[in-house]
Amino acid sequence: MNTISNLRREAKARGLFLPVSDSSAALHLPCTLHGHTVCNRRSLQVFPVWDAENGSPTKATQARYVSAAQSGCGLIWSEPMAICDGGKRNAGQLCLNESALPQLKAMVQAMRSAAPAQQPPVLIALLDHGGRSAEQPQCIEHRAAPDISDTSDTADIEPMTDAALQQLVVAAGEAARVAEAAGFDGIAFNAAHGSLFDESLSAFSRDGIFGGDFDDRTRFLRDCYTAAKLTTNSAFLAICLNLCDGIAQPYGWGMAFEDFDAPDISEPSLLLQILRKLYDVMLVACEVDANDRSTADVLAQMSLACTCTAMLDSALQENVHLVMPACSEFAENIGAAMVQKAFASFAAI
Repeated sequence: MNTISNLRREAKARGLFLPVSDSSAALHLPCTLHGHTVCNRRSLQVFPVWDAENGSPTKATQARYVSAAQSGCGLIWSEPMAICDGGKRNAGQLCLNESALPQLKAMVQAMRSAAPAQQPPVLIALLDHGGRSAEQPQCIEHRAAPDISDTSDTADIEPMTDAALQQLVVAAGEAARVAEAAGFDGIAFNAAHGSLFDESLSAFSRDGIFGGDFDDRTRFLRDCYTAAKLTTNSAFLAICLNLCDGIAQPYGWGMAFEDFDAPDISEPSLLLQILRKLYDVMLVACEVDANDRSTADVLAQMSLACTCTAMLDSALQENVHLVMPACSEFAENIGAAMVQKAFASFAAI
């Protein structure tokens, strides 16, 4: 599967949905996002290497971000940046606090200076809380799914109280304020990659106001958006969202109740409709997590990413800009096809 022709042939033989374009021309077109002209449809997320000191970018960090700015991509997302020290996944993770603000501002300014004059990128801060993966592990609920092994030594930790989550809402608002002050154009919450925001969406077995039905499971994330809206002025709001987690119901997010192994994007679609209406969230970086059950099947993973993105209802696709997840070495070809077919607006590379 090392050529586009082989990719198409195998996908067809297996009956997999996998649009592929011979050309990446569709990714070269500009578009408008919250009043910003985005020079093209290529989206880049900076990869974390944990080289910050006390939450602040170092010279090495700034060099990585300058390199990203020189890539020519229309959208550049930061690596996940912790909303508080307790949410760091690593001691070297960037943290959006007041003490880091001067260095963050200098880093953003360096990015803008280094970017191609004709292709200034739109910069988005990705706000994160490591949850179970944090140095100080925290969780929303006890592990409930019987088919999921917890190898992170967090199976026995007590879920956070409602009061503790409400304190994190305040921290999220403060982190958003710092991100805007640093000069980022947009602010997104990382509801993917095993974050606390991600886990909260499937907290079916949690008691209290942050678990159970759809309204309560999405309350923590929605409250964080409310806090960000209250503490910022001009920065737009966005999201990095896990569309399905591959965990069978009644424990998973974005999964069907009728066919336990199949994705069902109705709840993610509803969440995005709410975020669009209440917080003007128009940019969605789509992610798909198959719970490690088919990670060896790269083609199936690529097809699942395309399928879940395309399953978002057409009315939503007309009102938001979806970023197609990166699909291995064929990211631009698959992304260009998804843009051509109007299933997505951008392609992650």
